[in-house]
Amino acid sequence: MLGTMRQHRKIIFIVCSLFLMTVLGGSIYVLAPKYFVAQQAERDNSTKCKSYRALESIAFAMYREDPNGVEWLSKAKEAEKDVNSTNAHSSSWTGRKCASMNRKR
Repeated sequence: MLGTMRQHRKIIFIVCSLFLMTVLGGSIYVLAPKYFVAQQAERDNSTKCKSYRALESIAFAMYREDPNGVEWLSKAKEAEKDVNSTNAHSSSWTGRKCASMNRKR
């Protein structure tokens, strides 16, 4: 009788553990994308990101006018330097990128 009680406890423990893991995994699956989308939107609305996008669009306009020129390249490097220098000084920005930084034209 005592042996069957222990087996029942083990089975109940295993079932409860699996249920909790399933609930936790489902919660993460549902909530994590929403969290990351909200974080990306917050970064995209930051002053640093807006500055980067402005310099990037200026550099792209210069490139379209003169692809062989160096002016557009200096603007692009300035945008990268601006973002990289602020990355070093701001812990909230470190390791994070504007959505436009990942985009290829």
